[in-house]
Amino acid sequence: MSDSAQLTAKIEALTDQNAPIEEINALKDKLIDLEEHKDIFEHKLEFIRSGETDDQRKEKLKRQLLDLELKRSKLKLIQKDTAKIDIKIKQKLEIYKKLK
Repeated sequence: MSDSAQLTAKIEALTDQNAPIEEINALKDKLIDLEEHKDIFEHKLEFIRSGETDDQRKEKLKRQLLDLELKRSKLKLIQKDTAKIDIKIKQKLEIYKKLK
């Protein structure tokens, strides 16, 4: 967190000093990269704390996909719109593919 606070302070100082835009944009890019890394590490930490393994996550996703497929089939039988279910299925499949 201190790195992002330092970068933010530098950006504000350079903005006040009317520094070149390229220099400010470079620092902004570094700040964005730092925030992305922070998010990734937080996600990994959450995963580690949960104690869930990749195999367990895959099985959980498979069950969720089967439930969604069942819901979509039921909606098709009664001729209802399945667009929302299709989007959820697509999202779950993308997550599943990333786990492989």
